[in-house]
Amino acid sequence: MNNKILYLIIILLIVSTAYAKKDIKIYKSIEFKNLKYISKYEIIDKVDINFKGKNIIIDMNSLDKVLNEMPIVNSFKLSELNESLIVSIIENQPIFLLGIRDGEKNTLIELDKECRLISFNRAHALNIPLIIASKEDIRNNMISSRLKSFLSMIQGLHQTNLNVINDVLEIDYTDVNKTKVLLKGRRTLFVLRPDNEAFAKLNYAAGYFDRIKYYPHTFTILDNFGIIE
Repeated sequence: MNNKILYLIIILLIVSTAYAKKDIKIYKSIEFKNLKYISKYEIIDKVDINFKGKNIIIDMNSLDKVLNEMPIVNSFKLSELNESLIVSIIENQPIFLLGIRDGEKNTLIELDKECRLISFNRAHALNIPLIIASKEDIRNNMISSRLKSFLSMIQGLHQTNLNVINDVLEIDYTDVNKTKVLLKGRRTLFVLRPDNEAFAKLNYAAGYFDRIKYYPHTFTILDNFGIIE
């Protein structure tokens, strides 16, 4: 009998009988393609997989289930090439990172451009601002209409020439009438209304403080003036 075939038979025999009802396959390697936000280890950690010598023993049903249950995975395709498993994934792009505040606890949630929840307690995308909202703004994995409207406004600002929107580090939206904004590289806490006009004034104020190289602790933006603290 071919030594390679004999070796594979031995591998299969030492695998627990618990695998009998599973779709078990053996590969030399697993390659994940097109991953930009998800780590391959985030997937592998959830899959029924074992390593025996240079072989990878994997339950394909488990892999299929894990990928189907990850909202950040838009679609995927499994294929084989030269004893390797190829996992090609199309991801849902994280657009918003939310911190849902419940007392002293914050739960991280990522949303796509349609404001659908695509991940919990994990930040996949870099360089997107953290938006803090209250626990009342999410119910049954759905965000409230007021938060969705606010996020839509923020998304719209990215389509304008408002430079400051690209410098936003954190937005505290827990008080819907008094939004607090932190900008990259500035120590100032900006307090303003959550509307387009107020963010346009924020753009002007941030530019002014940059020019004079002065950053107050707090700057509250009102209709026709601002208050420095």
